Amino acid sequence: MVEFKTHGSVPYQIIVLHGGPGAWGEMAPVADQIADKCGVIEPYFLEETLQGQLNELKQIIQLLHLKTVSLLGFSWGAWLGYLFAAKYPALVTKLILVGSGPYEHQYFLKLLETRESRMNPSQKELYLEILQKLRDPDESNKNSLISQLGALCSKIDQYHPDPFEKSFPSPHFDLDRSTYFQQALNEVIGMRKSGELLQQAEKILCPVVAIHGDYDPHPANGVKIPLEQKIENFKFFLLEKCGHKPWIEKFARTNFFNILKSVLF
Repeated sequence: MVEFKTHGSVPYQIIVLHGGPGAWGEMAPVADQIADKCGVIEPYFLEETLQGQLNELKQIIQLLHLKTVSLLGFSWGAWLGYLFAAKYPALVTKLILVGSGPYEHQYFLKLLETRESRMNPSQKELYLEILQKLRDPDESNKNSLISQLGALCSKIDQYHPDPFEKSFPSPHFDLDRSTYFQQALNEVIGMRKSGELLQQAEKILCPVVAIHGDYDPHPANGVKIPLEQKIENFKFFLLEKCGHKPWIEKFARTNFFNILKSVLF
């Protein structure tokens, strides 16, 4: 059984894909902002594997009898949308990548370097301790560790976050989020190391737009340079004074939504 929420009304033309994996509900503010133009679907991906999540997305499209959709993916969701568009090119009319991870392994080292350069000694110690514990097969508290890691990276990854004026309730599922980092995420990381991730770009037929913050530790060039060499219809927007999650950024939020609406509608 797939889980999702709808925003706006039919026809449903856009599907927003959350990050994490397992960051259920984080795309609600984005869906809410664009739902005045057309209906938006916000899935909650619950499968632990990459193929499982791709299947969930396909099931939602079939369940709602959609012929084609635009995919708007953030962070992990950007990778998921990218791989879905490569696997089912006839189903996707537009692909928007927001705060995507890099598509070649060489840029991952830059991500680690940037994050560590922003940490004070205590943050760095905590960061390395969490990563070490997550790699320990005997560690029993991994779900809590994932939450700690997310909170730490959120502080480091944003430029000037500004609270939402409107609150959005977060759905809860009784699942261990750490399994997503050990399975689905690591599957794509393995594809990136082997070069297979970038090769998938050759199968994508729709226009692709990447939107990235200039303060995002995920290096912008790790998205722009590889994809512009592989995808003919590709546009890249770099947002100033903007971290990983543009819609919570005080100085970039308005520009982000203006760009988003201009490329979607």
